[in-house]
Amino acid sequence: MKKRNGRCVFLDGKSCRIYEIRPLICRFYPFSVKRKNGAYVFEVAKDCAGIGLGEPVAKTHFERMVEKATKFFETEAS
Repeated sequence: MKKRNGRCVFLDGKSCRIYEIRPLICRFYPFSVKRKNGAYVFEVAKDCAGIGLGEPVAKTHFERMVEKATKFFETEAS
């Protein structure tokens, strides 16, 4: 994510100026997914104020994230 002074450069107040075309990393926030040794590893942004609040995220949410990440990594590799 492109940040300036710790804030996303695309934020206008609390609104995203590029929401409809935001990159994959923004769609996944506060999670990120990386490919390590042929497997996908999820990480959580420690600076997200919402961590620990609300209901736990369903397994299906992560499965959809892996599908999207797989398509992204396949596209990047070609």
